[in-house]
Order: sequence, then structure tokens, then C-alpha cells
Amino acid sequence: MQQLHAIRPRSALRIALSLIIAGAALVNTGQAFACAACGCTLSTNWQTQGINTTPGYSFNLAYSYLNQNQQRYGSGKASAAQIAALNAAGNEIEDYTRTQTLTAALNYTGDAWGATVELPFVKRTHGTFTDAGTWPTTTNYLSSSDSSIGDIRVVGRYTGFSADRSTGLIIGAKLPTGSTNATFNDGSPVDPSLQIGTGSTDVILGGFIAGNIDHYGWFVHGTVQHAVSTKSFNGAEYHPGDTWS
Repeated sequence: MQQLHAIRPRSALRIALSLIIAGAALVNTGQAFACAACGCTLSTNWQTQGINTTPGYSFNLAYSYLNQNQQRYGSGKASAAQIAALNAAGNEIEDYTRTQTLTAALNYTGDAWGATVELPFVKRTHGTFTDAGTWPTTTNYLSSSDSSIGDIRVVGRYTGFSADRSTGLIIGAKLPTGSTNATFNDGSPVDPSLQIGTGSTDVILGGFIAGNIDHYGWFVHGTVQHAVSTKSFNGAEYHPGDTWS
């Protein structure tokens, strides 16, 4: 079933970059018409992704808000005629998806080893027109609202390759701690990509290198997150796509 998605563009550079990375991860799923591609909890803070240069313990609290409320078709904004045609053909029309995430991160940095634990709390609301001929009325309109602890990330790093600790290896895991039991207002289960958690256990691998040029510092950091254990939703296996940063 072809479905129409909702999203609102943001102007801030770091948010735009996060959305680009999230979009790339969604393309890898092979499910171009998933009901909503809004399950991303990618952090815009590079320290919470496994790197911190401050010795000892540190704590970070970050809040993100994503309001997907613009209907999109292909790479552009959907016209009223496109929406009406898709709706008349029996396709589902997504109204909106709003995701708020509060992430607490505890970090420890030692001489050669370090680790970061991220604990997100996610609130997500969603609405969709489900049957032909209902847009833009509220007939056969489904909505959902769910909030709970999300999927915990545990990321370790090793920087003992050189005396200045400028090069590091990153290895970690994303655990299936987030809720996967959200339902619509009619009692039917919410799509897997709209659940607070993915239900999967993922491995995280990556590395980084940093340096200085005169009075300026620079770094290059990359990670990939891949699901190694997935969960069945209503008899169908859901496998989230790889996430690259």
C-alpha cells in the first residue's frame, strides 16, 4: 500500500544533517512506503554517540522535538490533487507524527578506555486517515499516543593506539528496552516503525580520529548500527535498517 508521509523542514544545520542521516538509514530498509519513518532517535550531540575527551565522569541531558506535519510525495510537498487522488485510490494518508525525546547520557573517560550509556524517554503521537474518501475529514481516522523509556545504548571506546589518544575504536550495543505495545484508538497495533522501541538488539561499530591545526581542533567520527536480533510483530518479522553516521 502506498502511503503519504508528513514532515516539516527545519533550518538549523545540525537538525538538517540528522534528518539527512535518518533518511539515508530509512532508504536501506527497502520499505519505501512504511507508514511513518519517525522512529529515529539519532542524537545531534557527538559526545553522546560514544566520544568524550573530558577525564572522569560527565552527564548530559538533551531534548529533541520532531514535528512531521507536512504531507510529502516523492521528494517534494504533496499537492491537494495528489493527496485526493491517492486517497480515492484507497491509499492511507498520514496526517502527522510528533516525536519528543529526552535523552540522559552518563559518560566515563579513563586513560585508554571509556564508555557512555544513553537512556532515552520518548513521547510519540500519530494520526492517519485509513480508508478511501476520508481525507480531510475525521471519518475512519486512527490516532495513537505513547510515552515510555526507549531503547538504551551502551557504547565503549578504546584510545590506546597512540600516546596522545587521538585515535579511537568504538563498539557498543542498542538494547530492545523500548516499548513495542502501542495501539491505535481502535485497539489495533501501531506500525513497528511508530513504536517507541524497534524490538531489535543492534551492534554499534565505528572509530574516530582527532587533531589540531594551529589553535583549532578537528575530528572525524563514524559509526554504523546494525540489527542482529529482531522481533516479530503480529507474525511478521520487522528488521530496522542500518544507521550510518
